[in-house]
Amino acid sequence: MHLDYPIYLSGELAGTLSERRDGLYTVFSAHCPLRPGLHRLWLFGSGGRYYLGVLSPRGGELTLCRRLSNRTRAALPRELSYAADRPMERPGTAPKETAPLPRREASPVQPEPSAPLAWSARGDGVLTARDGDYELLALPVRPSAASAEKIHVINGQEYLVFRR
Repeated sequence: MHLDYPIYLSGELAGTLSERRDGLYTVFSAHCPLRPGLHRLWLFGSGGRYYLGVLSPRGGELTLCRRLSNRTRAALPRELSYAADRPMERPGTAPKETAPLPRREASPVQPEPSAPLAWSARGDGVLTARDGDYELLALPVRPSAASAEKIHVINGQEYLVFRR
C-alpha cells in the first residue's frame, strides 16, 4: 500500500505526504521545499484530525518521518484527505480562521532578542535565566500545547517562557 496526500502550509500547496506499510507499522513521510518558520503538520480526514509532528529542515527541504503502530494508525481520521498546518474549508482554499487548532492559553514573556540569556537547567527539565530584576522560567512543552508564536526554542528544545 502506498498513498500520497497533498501538504498545505499557510493555505498553499507545499509538498507531499506519503503513507506506506512497513511490516506491522505505517510510515508517513513528508517532503516540502525549505521555507522559514516552524510548521506543525496535522492529518485531516473524515472524522477529525491527528497531529503528526513538526517539519524539520534536512538536506535543503522540510521533512517529517513518522512511524505508527497499527493501533495508533486506527486512531487516525478515516479517509485521510490532506495534511496541513491548519484546517481548511477545501484543500487549496484559504484556511479557516473561525476554527483554529485547539490551544491552551498561557502568558509567556518575550525575552529581549538583543540580549542573549544564559539558561541553566534544573533537574526537572525546567530552565531558568536572569533578565535584569526578573527570573525567567522556561517550561518544556508538547508540540500541541501552545501556539507557535508563544514557543521559544532554547538549545533545540521548545519551551514556554514566563517571568516571575
